[in-house]
Parts: sequence; structure tokens; C-alpha cells
Amino acid sequence: MLLRLGLGVAALLLAAGVGLVGWQPWRWPQAVVLLAGALFVGLHALWRKQRAPGPSLAGLLLGAGLPGLLVGFLPLPIPSQIPVGLWRFDPRFGYDHIAPGSGRHIHPQGDFDVRYRIEADGCRALKGPLDPSGRVLFLGGSFAFGWGVADDEPFPALLAQEHWPHTAVRNRAVAGWGTGQAWLALQDALSQAAAPDVVVYVMIPHHIQRNGGRASWIDFVTRNATPGASDAGPDARRAYPRFRWQDGLPVQAGVMFRAEPDGPDLEAQERTWTLTFLAVMQSACSAQGSLFTLVLLPDASFSYPEGFRAECRALGLQLVDLSALELAWFPHDNHPNPADHRRIAEQLAHSELGRRVAALGE
Repeated sequence: MLLRLGLGVAALLLAAGVGLVGWQPWRWPQAVVLLAGALFVGLHALWRKQRAPGPSLAGLLLGAGLPGLLVGFLPLPIPSQIPVGLWRFDPRFGYDHIAPGSGRHIHPQGDFDVRYRIEADGCRALKGPLDPSGRVLFLGGSFAFGWGVADDEPFPALLAQEHWPHTAVRNRAVAGWGTGQAWLALQDALSQAAAPDVVVYVMIPHHIQRNGGRASWIDFVTRNATPGASDAGPDARRAYPRFRWQDGLPVQAGVMFRAEPDGPDLEAQERTWTLTFLAVMQSACSAQGSLFTLVLLPDASFSYPEGFRAECRALGLQLVDLSALELAWFPHDNHPNPADHRRIAEQLAHSELGRRVAALGE
């Protein structure tokens, strides 16, 4: 009886461990605990059958089996245990997409399980016409990239598929990037022979805090290896770009692996850098004959500072303000869900931006 009970419990722990790692692969440490518990309980049952000395089966269950079950099924969202395999260190951007590349992103609490595909130009995979009537480039962070949604679900993809079918839409957004990195990516795009006709920078309030070297943000970025890095070598490092002034323009000057202490005027500096980046992006697009548009999206945790919209308009920016748009978000992740992306796409399609892009095909 004791042998059957022990082997039964061991089989239960074994099945739980195998099932857990198959269902949620990033929980492999918890699965190891479960498998170890199965081994200990099974061996102990055999020992007791042979009358070998050892702790009681009840004690072993409490010491290995039950903690294994608890550890195995507790919701422990540990980012470093969620391999995505999509990013690499970059000496200009700090980190960038592996291009071409792909990776599976599984949310720790089950909000999503999606695969991202990146094309050779660093943009998220997106189908387009063979002979486009115009070109649109999206820049931004995780909202524009489409964090947590499939390749055909981010609002740039929905706009391309359903509203601008004759336009080549490229999504160069990268999760975690700020306005400075968008400025660097814009320079690359405008230097190409097929420069975009329209450039859309998608912003959330937190981007402002990414533009002045805020210590908490730099520490967040740099204390982890690049999310999903396939090895622990140099390409697994994650950094953030440093900028300096040169002839009145922001110029990239290396990358930061460690944050510097915040100064007393941090918020003012962040705002100045943000507006400066936006101004030079607008100027560069105008010189190229491209339309630059700033899209303001809401953020579940942050708000735009008072007067920021007026300052953007004072720069002469083409502005689509969707910051009051109500979004549902993922249950445990403050990013737009697929339905939110569709709402954003519909709003942009019927904005002045949408009308001007649609006119490219006329």
C-alpha cells in the first residue's frame, strides 16, 4: 500500500513537472523542483519497501512534494526566464532587433503567446504591395511594435492591410526605445534611396523619461541581459545610447551600461531632449520632402506633462492626439491588446494622417 501511494505521488509530481514546462516553458526552474520531488518520493517509497532507513513518507511529501507543487504553480513572472530571442546589442542604438530573426513571446501570466518575425531591414514582418504608390515608416517603442500581438495585429499592420493596401508600410519600432533611438532610425531611413514619404513617430508619455538618462530607466535596461539573447556573450549585453550637443544638434556619443546619478533638473532636461529630438526629426523630414507626424497614445501608468501638447504644436508638428482614447489593455500587462490595436488603427485611418496617406495612391 505504501509503495503504491508513494509511486502514485511520484507519478503525479512527474506529470505536473512535464506538463508545466510544456505549457509555460519559462517556468523550467519550478518544473525542476517538481521533477526532483517526484524522484525523491519515488525512491523513498522503494527504500521503505526494502525496509531501508529513512524519513517517513509523510515527512518527505511535506519536504519535497508539496513545496514542489506550490513552487511549480505559483505565478512567478521572472523576465529573465522568458526567452524571446529577438534582440541584440548594438553600438548605436544600445540594442536592436536581430535582423532577420524571430522569437516566441510567452507572457508569464498567460496574457499572450505570440511569435514575432523581423525582416532583414530590422522592421517587423509586414506584407506590402510589389509596386507601392507611397512609403510610410512607423517609429516608436513597444506600442507601435505590437508587444504581445501577432505580426498581423499591430495597428501599423492593420493600416497596411485594411486601409492603405497600395502603400508600403514599414514598422521600425523597437520595444523600449525612446525618441533618441527613433531619431537615429529616422536618419538611417532618410539616407536610403527609397526614403519614406510619410514618417510617423508613435509616442507614449513614458518616452519622455527615456530621453534624459534617468537612472531608474537606464538601470532597468542595463541590469538585464538583452531580453531573449541566445547566449551570454557580448551580444547579450543591453545598453542605452548617450547623446551630446554638437552644432546645436543632438548627436549620438556612445552607449551607457550604467546610469549616472539624476541631476536636480532631470525632468526639465528630459522635456528639452524630447522636444529637441522631435524638432530635428521634423526638420530632417522636411528637408527630404517627407511628412512627419507625431501620434500621441495613452499610457496606463503615465500622463503627458502639462503644456507638452502646446509645445509640440509650437514646433509646427503635425499632431494626431489619441491620448484620451480609452483602451482595455491586457489583463496583467499595460500594453494594448488586439482589440485596442484595431481601435487605434481606425482612429488613425480617419485622421488627417490617414487621409494624406490615402492620397499617396491617387
